Amino acid sequence: MWSESGRTAEEFAQGKGYTGRLLRGWAGEFKRRSRRTPIVKMARVMAKPPEGRMTLVVSGASLVVERGFDAELLRNIVLALAETR
Repeated sequence: MWSESGRTAEEFAQGKGYTGRLLRGWAGEFKRRSRRTPIVKMARVMAKPPEGRMTLVVSGASLVVERGFDAELLRNIVLALAETR
């Protein structure tokens, strides 16, 4: 990993098909994104939800999701619950 290598971005990128400037740009973008969006660390996924519904557990809260749910609303709820941790 570049940040742990002790090398400059230019040294690290040499011969890899991208520039040090691009590497620094993406490193900054990943840092910005990681501050905005919490990451779900673990999730149990059922291959076939029974009866067209499934239960999600996020930060101790259980959410029952049925077919035809509002995906944007679910996303916002999951993000809000993840931020409470």
